[in-house]
Amino acid sequence: ISLSCIEKMKSILIFVALVALVASATAFSPFGKFRDPHSYGQLNPNETPAKYEIGWHETKLDHFDFKENGTFRMRYLYSWEFFENSAETPGPIFVYTGNEGSIETFWNNSGYWTNVLAPKYGALLLFPEHRYFGESLPFGKDSLKGDNIKYLS
Repeated sequence: ISLSCIEKMKSILIFVALVALVASATAFSPFGKFRDPHSYGQLNPNETPAKYEIGWHETKLDHFDFKENGTFRMRYLYSWEFFENSAETPGPIFVYTGNEGSIETFWNNSGYWTNVLAPKYGALLLFPEHRYFGESLPFGKDSLKGDNIKYLS
């Protein structure tokens, strides 16, 4: 393995660790008290999830094999509804990395992100869908057949 490949892998691992740290921190309320894990992300009965738009990103099929040039369309949900951006105070971007399922399910069950944190901090919301789940299928209905599964990570 080349040195540049190892450096890229280190960067990816650091990024994943940071995302995990941020995700675990959302289990705590702003006042430092542990939230009930059964209420995490749930909206009050009279609340509805924030509205989102759907986008598509053309991405590499394999990020580690530089000879593989295949691509596929990966779906993501986003919302500018609460984003506050100016030269003095640029707004944050909150990214929720997709789980193993359709990304709409996670949007609709992440009320703490979409209805509490985003409005409070004026954030842009971005929810990319995990490859091979929802509509982000590299080989369409044949994505889970035969050798096509090798890109599931």
